[in-house]
Parts: sequence; C-alpha cells; structure tokens
Amino acid sequence: KPLPSMAGLPLVCNEPMDACVTQWIDNAEALSAQHKQHALLGQRCERLLEGELAFEEALAPMRTVAEPLAQHGTGASDCSKWFLGGAVLAWSRQDRPRAMVLLGMADRMNRALLGGSHSLIGQMIAVRVTRNTLGAVAALAVRDPSLSEALMPLLAPLPDQVQSVKRWMVVEAAFQRGSITEMAGLSDEH
Repeated sequence: KPLPSMAGLPLVCNEPMDACVTQWIDNAEALSAQHKQHALLGQRCERLLEGELAFEEALAPMRTVAEPLAQHGTGASDCSKWFLGGAVLAWSRQDRPRAMVLLGMADRMNRALLGGSHSLIGQMIAVRVTRNTLGAVAALAVRDPSLSEALMPLLAPLPDQVQSVKRWMVVEAAFQRGSITEMAGLSDEH
C-alpha cells in the first residue's frame, strides 16, 4: 500500500524557512494531524537515522536519456519534512529534547546526502534539504535563544563540497556524452 503524500498544507511550504516555521507554529493542530497521517513514513525515516547513515547515490548504467537520476530525492525530501516539521511541532509543545533529536536526525541525513550524492540533481537535493534544516535551526534559535548552545553542533562545517562538485561533474559529463550518442543513434535511424 502506498504511503500518503506529504504534499498538503501546512507541512508543505515553499517560502523561506522562517516563514515555514511560522506557518507550522500557527497551524500546530493541522501539522500534528498531518504528522499522525504520515507516522509510518516518519518511523521509516527515523529508523534510517538510528545508527550511522552511510549513503552512496546509486547510479545505474545509462540506457536512455530518460533514465531517472536521484531516485532517492522524494524520500529525502519527505524525511526532511518529517524531521523539520516534527522538530517545530515538538518545540511548540515545549518538548525541546524531541525537537533536538529530530533536528539532529535531519542534520545527519543532510551530511550523508552531501557526502554521498554523485549526480548534480542529487547534490542539489542535498543542498536544498541542508539549507532548509539550517533555516529551521536559525528560526528556532531566534525564537528560543535558550536553545543556542544545544543547536551549535548542527552548525559544524559541512562535508567538502569541492569533492562533491568533482563527483557530479563526472556524472554530468557522462550523461551528456550518453545523450549525444543516443540522439546521434536516433537520427541515424531516420
């Protein structure tokens, strides 16, 4: 049975994270109901982060230009929404320990994605969820300065992005070469 979509309000927010955090706080009851609806997905996300998360983006040999890349993207985005929405919800309920656990899980997932993404789209997903986490951390720190010390580990330097650029450039170059080869083959058929 497919899991319910996380596409509804208030969880989905395309604004800067401070506005999203405000949206989540202002709609805590609806966010809580949405979180309950997605509990199975959230449990899966949390289980992934119980131990060390080693992530390596799987890249199948390209067979066509339509070959999907970054198939982990939807799951990563959904887990990020679960962690961040849940952290804000926990904070709004005065459950700071739970908020910190969820923010820590988001941070560990982001670091794994940044370190193990190989495609450009995979890297951009990693950058986006990392930016969202840092935005949520900043929004909560502004609202609750007593969290500042606890939030500091989440601001540790991120994985070396020069290495990630080198990885995705290789993948993108191979993709472009494969695309040109495929298009040349199609034009030969006509």
